[in-house]
Amino acid sequence: MKLTVCILAIFAFSFCSTESPIKIIEIKKVDFEINTVFRIDCKLFESSFKNELKSITITDKLTIQKFEKELTKLQIDGGNYNPDVRAKLLLHYSDTRIDTLCMSEIGFLLNGNSFLANEELLNLVRNIRK
Repeated sequence: MKLTVCILAIFAFSFCSTESPIKIIEIKKVDFEINTVFRIDCKLFESSFKNELKSITITDKLTIQKFEKELTKLQIDGGNYNPDVRAKLLLHYSDTRIDTLCMSEIGFLLNGNSFLANEELLNLVRNIRK
């Protein structure tokens, strides 16, 4: 009986924690409507848009939780889409890991893997202000 109570307490505590695994989100973005002659690759994003680039750092836990909620909804794109990047996010985790999310209006690239665009996540990035 005591073992069952202890296990239930540990299980309940793990769901009560509001600690976010993401500590900081760095967003580098440009206007999603910008037209370019060539598709902008994730690796060349900063150098391609150095004059138009806006940089925002998010540390607010509520905002980070909104991002996390939408990140969990991402769906793999079987077509291996390589986006024409208009935003690049660096997701800094509490364990020092950093994920890279590159975004276009049509699809995303998370650590080199293709995902379908998530409209809510796109809107979060579009509407975020310094």
